[in-house]
Amino acid sequence: MNKIAKSVKAAEAFSISENAELIARASALVPLIREHRAEAEKLRRAPPQCIEAIEQAGLFRIFVPREYGGYEVDLRTAIDIYSEIGRGCASTAWAHMILATINLAVCLMSDQAQRDVFGENPEARVAGVFVPRGKATPVEGGYKLSGTWPFCSGCHYGDWFALMGAVINEKGEVVDEIVHLIPAKDVEILDDWYVTGLRGSGSNSVRVKEIFIPQHRTVKAPQLLGYDPPATHCTNTPIYRSAMGPLLTLVLAIPALGAARSAIEEFKARMSGRSIPYTFYTKQSEAAVTHLRLGEAATKIETAEALARHVAYEIDQSAERNEPVSVEARMRLKAQASYVSRLCLEGVETLYLSGGGSAISETSPIQRISRDLHAANLHGLICFDTNTEAYGRTMLGLQPNTFMV
Repeated sequence: MNKIAKSVKAAEAFSISENAELIARASALVPLIREHRAEAEKLRRAPPQCIEAIEQAGLFRIFVPREYGGYEVDLRTAIDIYSEIGRGCASTAWAHMILATINLAVCLMSDQAQRDVFGENPEARVAGVFVPRGKATPVEGGYKLSGTWPFCSGCHYGDWFALMGAVINEKGEVVDEIVHLIPAKDVEILDDWYVTGLRGSGSNSVRVKEIFIPQHRTVKAPQLLGYDPPATHCTNTPIYRSAMGPLLTLVLAIPALGAARSAIEEFKARMSGRSIPYTFYTKQSEAAVTHLRLGEAATKIETAEALARHVAYEIDQSAERNEPVSVEARMRLKAQASYVSRLCLEGVETLYLSGGGSAISETSPIQRISRDLHAANLHGLICFDTNTEAYGRTMLGLQPNTFMV
């Protein structure tokens, strides 16, 4: 074996070891995050001690370039980390997933934008919304941005914000969609996150008014999806060459996967000493119907996990080989990713409906998981119906009815 081959193998071995260590750190945080999940609901955001622990574990830096102290992990590692945090609390996992993944999006922007964010603070976190809720007006040297963006998850812990605005011409037509990178001091967080699911995700609306954004801190929507992004390192590092539409869809499904895995643990733990009222079963664990429902739920959740791994592997492989991903393949991957979240919801609902009357108690983890997964499945990007429709359209030679390709 020549020296170059040995160096490549040594680098791969280091990466595998490092990735395993990051997943282990996420697993070690599960007890702490579970301890504070009720507090997350009361605060309507992830508890600060959980965010601090995630930061100390380096898990906000998983997609940050190595030159800024990050890890540049592949997608398979990222979903394992997100799933482990989800075992602790779906809301905290959702906030972590959004903040860490939008950091990845920033890494597709100009090199100067990355220096602005990570140069002085490698632990910087970026919240954001990639829906053009704001109006962007071109001015000398950049844009003026105004607007209000709902559902900005993790916003209380964002050092920066990535917010999309539409450029509108004199005829009132949208001619461009631009993501703008804005320091937190220029962003107002509204107190409007009063919801039934993912309460602890801190997905408040945010607002900016006539803020100037320099050109180097903007990126067009297609570039953000991986089509000729301005970042120079994108040609050398696989994760930054990923098909971003499918990637973003998949990561949104993973907190639900972790929570669903937790629901199986919680259901099994509840079996001790439980009977089935109005039957002769003194032990619920001995009833055939319990076996059927648990087996059905576990099969759906395990299938979701296998499907998530398959989608992540396919995205990673295309990025590692620097191969283009066709529009139809992207729509297929997005449909499969959205099905991960749907399967998790179906599995959890089966467990919830088999939990008896006490399952509705506020202290019951399964009812909280059920509410959280219903909320997650309502997110537009992982809506199963719209994703399968787009996939079906491309299978018949039609254009998908979405810009998130």
